[in-house]
Parts: sequence; C-alpha cells; structure tokens
Amino acid sequence: MNYFNSLFSELNKNGIHYSVLRNWETLPDSSGGHDIDIWVRKEDLKVFLYILESVANDYCGEKVSCVYSKDCPRYIYMGNDWGIQYDVHVEDAQYRNAAYMKCSIIDNHTSIHNGVRVLDSKIDGLISFFKEILNNGTCKKEYCENASRVIEETDNAALDSYLDCFSGKTRTLLVETLKERDYSSKRLIKVRKKCVSEIQSISSISSYYMQRLVRIWNAVSLFGSRTRPGYVIAVMGTDGSGKSTIIESITPWLDEAFHHGVTYKHLRPTLFKDLGVLVGKRKAEPNRVVTNPHAHKPSGLIGSLVKWSYYLLDYILGYFKTIWPQVSFKCKLFIFDRYYYDYYIDQRRLGISLPKWLIRIGEVFVPKPDLVICLGGDTQKIYERKPETSLDEVSRQVNALQVFCAKRKNAVWVDTTVTPEQSIAASKKAILEMMGKRFSNKK
Repeated sequence: MNYFNSLFSELNKNGIHYSVLRNWETLPDSSGGHDIDIWVRKEDLKVFLYILESVANDYCGEKVSCVYSKDCPRYIYMGNDWGIQYDVHVEDAQYRNAAYMKCSIIDNHTSIHNGVRVLDSKIDGLISFFKEILNNGTCKKEYCENASRVIEETDNAALDSYLDCFSGKTRTLLVETLKERDYSSKRLIKVRKKCVSEIQSISSISSYYMQRLVRIWNAVSLFGSRTRPGYVIAVMGTDGSGKSTIIESITPWLDEAFHHGVTYKHLRPTLFKDLGVLVGKRKAEPNRVVTNPHAHKPSGLIGSLVKWSYYLLDYILGYFKTIWPQVSFKCKLFIFDRYYYDYYIDQRRLGISLPKWLIRIGEVFVPKPDLVICLGGDTQKIYERKPETSLDEVSRQVNALQVFCAKRKNAVWVDTTVTPEQSIAASKKAILEMMGKRFSNKK
C-alpha cells in the first residue's frame, strides 16, 4: 500500500466528509504530478489534519510548509522520495471568506472513484470557473467551455440550487454569458463585479483583510522566519565537488512537493545585470560556463570595492525585491548554486581581492539562506573530476569551506566523494530536518 492508499483509507475509515475537487484520475496510485485540491467539512477539519500528519509520519514524512487561512489553508508534506501539496477548502467554496457555493452542494455531488471520494465533474466545472473569474477577473477558455457545458446540460431547478448564493438577476447573467459563450474581457469583468458585490459583506471583507494583516505581520516580525512557508537553500562547493549532481537530484523532488514552485539562481538574486555586461565588456550569456575560473587576475582595491559593493546591493535589494515576497507569503523555494559566501572561499573567481573582515561586515546585511549545503571531501578525487585550477587550490578551498561550515548554524557538511546516492541522501536528510523543525509544533 502506498502513501495515498493509506491516506484515503484512513479518511474513509474515520468517516471524514471530504472530496477531491480535480485531477483525481490517477488517485490513489499517485497524484499524477498535481497538487491536491480537497474539500473538507468544517467539523471534520481537526481530525482530517491529524490524519494528514499521522499518515505522513508513517511514511517518514514531515509537514514542511503551511499557509494558514480560514477558508483555504495550504499544507506541504514531504518524505525521502515523495512530496505533495494540499489546498484544503473548508466548508463552503469561498472567495475572500464569502461563499459562492454551499458545502451541501459539494457534499451531495461527491462519488467514489477507486476508493477515493471525488467531486462530480459538473460541480467541479462551476467551481473552477468561479475560482478563476473571482480571483483573476478572467478565465481560461478551457474552464469557460467546461462551465458552458454544465449550464447546457443542467435543468433550471438544479442550476438554481447550484447558484443559490446569487440573486435571480445574477444567475440570469451567468447563465446567459455561458450559454452565449461570450468570454470577452468586458463580459467576464461585468460578471465578476456583479458576483463579488452580491456575495461579499462588510464582515467577510474585514475578516479577509485581517488575515492578510496577520500574514504580513508574521512576515515582517522578528520571528517571521519561523512561520513563513517558503525557503532559500544555498549549495556551496569548489569546482568538481558535485554541486550540479546534488542540485539536479534534489530539484525534481522539491519541485513536486512545492508544486512547481522551485526557482534556480546562480550565485545571486540577479536583480542587477552582471557588471561586465552593464559596462559593455561582454554580452549577456544566461548559461555561460566558466572553464578557467582563475584565468584573470583580480581587480585592484578600488575595482574590487566597486564590484563587491555593486553585487552586495544585489544580494540585499534583489533578495527583498524578488525572493522575500515569494518565500514569506507563498510556498516557494529558491536554490542558489553558490552564494555570497563564495567571497570567503574563492575571491579570484569573482574577480576581487578584499580582506575577510570587510566580507564579514557585508555578510551582516545579506539575508541568510535557511540552509547552506557545503560540499567537499577527498580533495584528490574532487581535483580529478575538474582539474581546472590546481590540487593545492582545491585543497585550500575545501578547507576554507569546512571552516566556514563549522561556524554557521544554518550550514551542513555533505561528503560528495562517497557514492552519489549517499551524498544525495545526506542532502535530502539535511533539507527535511531543517524544514521539519519549522513546523514541528504547528497545527
């Protein structure tokens, strides 16, 4: 029995009122590469979350991310070789704490598919349409067409019950729009405006914005990193240490769990252009491969200060512009191939020559990754993989990285001169332990 078989078996055994809303065709064998949108009755939510937790633990999994919300919290669970994101829709189908479809409609149109309670395609088609149009003011043609077919194939009495949250005039507008297949922006915006004005109240609006304020407070407060749903992981190591192997191995695993929410970055946030490109010394090369990292002498003191200061701003401003909003409010994850800490390890590669005390001052202002995976091991083996510098230089960098790793609480050492399977497993273990600690006491 696999993870999903166990989960849905437990939910059924405990009589939980739930319904998988879409993309359920491959369940319970697998999620089919999708996240799971699942509806749950409010009175069953506490037991439902307990079952999620206990089944994940049975499969050596951890709760690694959560976006708390009254009507649609989001949870991510991960194990050594699996990961899944759940969007949990509680009670009514809602937009900003205002119901647009009653929970009784969902519950009464749920059937069994391979032992899994799933939502009838008609109701799913309407929910998908409303979810898109209310949140975005527009809707994919596929969802519009599905909703149009539902309208055409359903009698008036059933439609009145499905659209019970809206007045007669709004129901007429919805039905006419979908029957006429008028998916123009002007028409859909009119439909959205009419729907929102009817379902929202002062109470629902106040509740929604209060939740937003709490999330913003958690993100900007001193302890915000303890509850934020996203992560930043930096992978450090000299050439030949196996950075590419580790990153290529952990990325699909993380991307499945975080539902395609993983972003790769090389060295820095890249809000600013490379300085060489900015001044016109070379053309932009997104996939540029450096085969001789020590071919050029580093800049003098003034040039080094200019380069370091420019890129330091990128680490600070780039982080808060492009990364912080993603990891603070969403289930997103960034993987850095190298990071600011390379200034401690290999300044020549970066074209500078500055004292370490100055680099340490800069580090105070650079946002810290949640985890720094430091790769190293037998220097002879590392050098033989990529003899681009010298054995002495490889030894110096490995030793410098070991010293760096020993002094940082957020850093972990992984030997990559053992088998690839062992180093990948060690990296995954470090990631799971780091993530699991954040939400170990959260419900």
